[in-house]
Amino acid sequence: MDLLALLPALFLGAAASSIQDSKPSTDRMLVHSTVLDAKPEEVWKTFTTSEGIIKLWGVAKAKVDFRVGGSIRTSYDVAANLDGPEAIRHTIVSFEPERSFTMRTQAPEGAPDFIQLACEHAWSVLRLEPVGTERTRLTISGYGYGSGELWDRAYQFFDVGNKSTLEATRKYFASLRPALPTGADALAKLRSLVGGDWIAELALPDGKTQRFRQRFTASPGGHGILGEGWAGSEPGALPFAASLMAVLDSDGELFYLHPSSNGSQSRGTIRLLDAQHLAWSWEMFGPASRKEPQRELRMDLVGPDEYHFRLYGSPQEAAAGGKPMLLLQFRRVQELPAEFRSKGNG
Repeated sequence: MDLLALLPALFLGAAASSIQDSKPSTDRMLVHSTVLDAKPEEVWKTFTTSEGIIKLWGVAKAKVDFRVGGSIRTSYDVAANLDGPEAIRHTIVSFEPERSFTMRTQAPEGAPDFIQLACEHAWSVLRLEPVGTERTRLTISGYGYGSGELWDRAYQFFDVGNKSTLEATRKYFASLRPALPTGADALAKLRSLVGGDWIAELALPDGKTQRFRQRFTASPGGHGILGEGWAGSEPGALPFAASLMAVLDSDGELFYLHPSSNGSQSRGTIRLLDAQHLAWSWEMFGPASRKEPQRELRMDLVGPDEYHFRLYGSPQEAAAGGKPMLLLQFRRVQELPAEFRSKGNG
């Protein structure tokens, strides 16, 4: 059962395709999720205030006492007494701030028998998970469903209602801000890097020059981008890293995986900030699976044949626009200079 869908299913239409379908497990549970254009703290605040519940659920009245043992009381009748039996009462069983809460629902007076059955035995868990830095995956799981005709009716009712309510929630948050660039938008921008080789040089304190080379190719079918990297401080370069960038349909975000020759790897999401700038959340794991502090990489697309790579110590430092830990200025070449050629295979 879904705490959000006790009555909205009676009024909302069919769910849109952005809502993932639920499939009964051996425990007969319902699971529905969608991605919202809001940060977890923004979503949490909306769910934990009376004003927010009215906007999300489309009820006429709401009263929220958000604490363990507290409740969210609602009604579609503006004249209803929220402390009376005609109100829908969701009792808060437990919660983790900005992450999850569990609720049991008390059906309003006169509710159909299958709804009363579900409210008596089932319960709901609402979870918030960050998706990148600007979005949230909202998942609502209903547990405790039994078998039999009444349970089948309850299951079907809340299956339809959960999808519709989540779609309404998605549309509400989408209406609060301009549409955010999607992972597909970021991938489209990165496709401009395909073709030729990208090279950069960095002067080292010992007087030597560190050379970097990158090459990007479209993955089979064009649904992602493959990257190769070489580096060396002597003439000639050695392979040091590879990368895969692709959009995961479940989140709509552009993800990347970047294993290196030393056994470490980095992974995270890539966001399009505007027409010329991308941000990479840079989570690095050492050879012994030791997680390093999260960093952020900014890519500035200066022109069709030039981009700048700026690595910051944290997302906060990147947002502040301070001095990066590392700055590399890449340029595209169609003919690779001899000093950048990889040792062994050209």
